[in-house]
Amino acid sequence: MNARIWISSLTLGLALLASHAVQAASVPAETDAAKAVRYTRALEATPLADNALDMRKWLLRWMLETPDYTVLVCNMLDIPDDENGTLSGELMVQMMAGNVAWQIEHPRENDDVSRQMAAVRSALKMYAAYLAKDPKWKLPALDPVIERERNGTLREHVAKKVAAGCNSENGGEKMTFSEEAEPPPFLGGFLRESHMVYPLKVPNGWVMQSEHRYDELESGASVRFQREGDVTGWMDVYFYPIGVISKEQLEKLAAAEREQLVTVWKDAVTGAPLSPLGTFSVPLKADPSTSQPRPDAITAYAADFTYKHRENGKRYNSVLVFMVDRLYAIKLRYSAEAEKLSREQVRNEAEAFARSLLLEVEIISTGDCGAPARALEGGIAEGCVGEEPVQPLVPDGYRELRFEYPAPR
Repeated sequence: MNARIWISSLTLGLALLASHAVQAASVPAETDAAKAVRYTRALEATPLADNALDMRKWLLRWMLETPDYTVLVCNMLDIPDDENGTLSGELMVQMMAGNVAWQIEHPRENDDVSRQMAAVRSALKMYAAYLAKDPKWKLPALDPVIERERNGTLREHVAKKVAAGCNSENGGEKMTFSEEAEPPPFLGGFLRESHMVYPLKVPNGWVMQSEHRYDELESGASVRFQREGDVTGWMDVYFYPIGVISKEQLEKLAAAEREQLVTVWKDAVTGAPLSPLGTFSVPLKADPSTSQPRPDAITAYAADFTYKHRENGKRYNSVLVFMVDRLYAIKLRYSAEAEKLSREQVRNEAEAFARSLLLEVEIISTGDCGAPARALEGGIAEGCVGEEPVQPLVPDGYRELRFEYPAPR
């Protein structure tokens, strides 16, 4: 059957975080359904794990693309969209995951009430794990739901909501993907190949040291730069596919990246807390590979903090820079010993690096993004050069990162 996913307005923006993943061929392949259940249970228990964001990315994209399961999501938790923003969004994603995990594990108990009960309980488990880490995550709106679970009236409450409209008959409050014009899968469809041609040297002494590809395709790759002879600081640049997003969605993504730093580094941060997100302008040059005009500049987001290294005990000043260009998210993390550079200096260095790098990086992609039927208003997506594979020129002093995205199974 065709998959149809009903998504609340809150969840729709988060869906752009997701992308498709493939399994390693060296071991017996885990099915995508089994992986979805495993990720769901892992996020219930350890929602602040280092790889939690990657698991949510994979789950969202898979749930959007799978033809085997229908996920109906209603706000059973009664959380206002603007309450404790990032956590409320993650709870909605967890409800989707709990819903589909129930369907996978209980194919014969597939009524709407059972699905929604599984969705709510999965989200409550994740919420409990958050509270166990830090009471600051408390959402008062969840207190009535937790009390119903304790006194045994939760199923009755969920059943009433299902009967009132949150069911597969009419979907309640929802948005749908048209069956007549279903979007192609993001990776392996909309994008089938991407090429990043980047410089091995960046002004102010930065030299490429290493390159790392992540196992899951949606996580992309990272490149480390350091100054020659200087081991007191390093610049990591991450590239991963993100697609076409709006300004509002870009702001939410940047906020989510900052929030991830807060949760992962909370126990290591020293001195002043992580700074609020600021913005700066990154100039761009015209792309000779496409006839589409490019903007003169893009907006980048940045936040800085100081942390104590968990292994060597040294204090480091660090900065996050996040931006999106030509269908890819580009994230920079620069860390340097606090005795060497102040937070302001580290931030200035990172901003200068971003401006220099983006003037030299070429990013081109091919796939359904170049099909006339998929053209956006005003032409195909920036960074997409057509449907057929291309071979970019790699000049001396540059290196190519090539991503090939096979069609999903």
